[in-house]
Amino acid sequence: MTSSDLAAVEANRLATLRRSGLLDSPPEEIFDQWTALASRVLKTPVVLMSLVDRDRQFFKSQVGLPEPWAEKRETPLSYSFCQYVAALDQPLVVTDARALPLVRDNLAVRDLGVIAYAGVPLTTTGGETLGSFCAIDTKPRDWTGDELEILRALAEQAMTQINLRIDLEKGTEQLERSRANNREREVRFQQDVHDLRTPLTAVTMGLDAVEISGPLNEQQRRFWKIAQENARALSDLVRTILETPAKAAAISEFQPEEIVRSALGFVGPLADRAGIVIDTSALAKVPPIDANPQELVRVLTNLLANAVKFTPRGGRVFVRLEEARNDGTPSVRFVVTDEGIGIAPEDQKTIFGAGVKLHRFQEGNGIGLSYCKRVIEARGGEIKVESALGQGSTFSFFIPQQS
Repeated sequence: MTSSDLAAVEANRLATLRRSGLLDSPPEEIFDQWTALASRVLKTPVVLMSLVDRDRQFFKSQVGLPEPWAEKRETPLSYSFCQYVAALDQPLVVTDARALPLVRDNLAVRDLGVIAYAGVPLTTTGGETLGSFCAIDTKPRDWTGDELEILRALAEQAMTQINLRIDLEKGTEQLERSRANNREREVRFQQDVHDLRTPLTAVTMGLDAVEISGPLNEQQRRFWKIAQENARALSDLVRTILETPAKAAAISEFQPEEIVRSALGFVGPLADRAGIVIDTSALAKVPPIDANPQELVRVLTNLLANAVKFTPRGGRVFVRLEEARNDGTPSVRFVVTDEGIGIAPEDQKTIFGAGVKLHRFQEGNGIGLSYCKRVIEARGGEIKVESALGQGSTFSFFIPQQS
């Protein structure tokens, strides 16, 4: 590869790492279980799930790091062996770092006592290596093939979760780009149709002028009448086209079960791939609501996608429909509950704010929750979150029943 090719590969790798939403995110039990298991099985004092950024390595999970690195959960690359795994996209096995020119001057040897190292790549389905799943010993060690295989298996488990998150982010980005392109085409089309009004008005006025300018013979009147009827038909068509978007955005009577069914059509394949069951057994029969169905489908899809994204493989996401009263108003309540990482109490107060990005909703998803709030409140409803760290989250929103 040329230097420009290598630079492009690295830029793509870093973009994928940011899209994953893992950088600077809090510890998660699902990853901590795998590093703890590796430390126990391999009998090593330190195990890291290390993500290699441009000038640092961030530890999504770690076991055995001394302070202050354990609290910081990152080190500069001058302390990193994992950077070579990311750069070479292949395992790095070190028996004694003091005897290996590649790493013997690395500060991790002097300051952290890193002597033996075995790291395997954390590679996405797209081929980008985000970092390393590694085991570290403070004394020389000959790593066995079985030990390296254990590291590979645990790295694959970690990447199953990470790949799902990346795919969800890509899907969201593609959907937003598609919507933006559609909106742009619609605006351009509406403008073109609107611009027809000026020449059409001139044609209509000209036909009126012909009628009042003097008597017409029978053939002239027949042609004039045909032209006038076609001008009127064209005018009606232009008016209909210009009024259609406003009519489409208007609320109408809609069955809540249809909104759930449409949202599941978008999210269901992602849940299947992640090995997550979406439980719909609590969909009660509820009254119709006055709603813009496209808006509510987008809201529910957003909440379901986030629930799937942050629920461990093999977990469940629950969807409920129920009649309720919101501030005394008869309403239909949509509920999405996950078994994910949860949200801290202080973050729940700001999570629906425009532009707010929490660890759970980095790389743009905070904007989606702001959109959800605007849509629900515009329909006279309310959206809420209930959560505790490590115990999952419940998002719910109320829409008034049909008046």
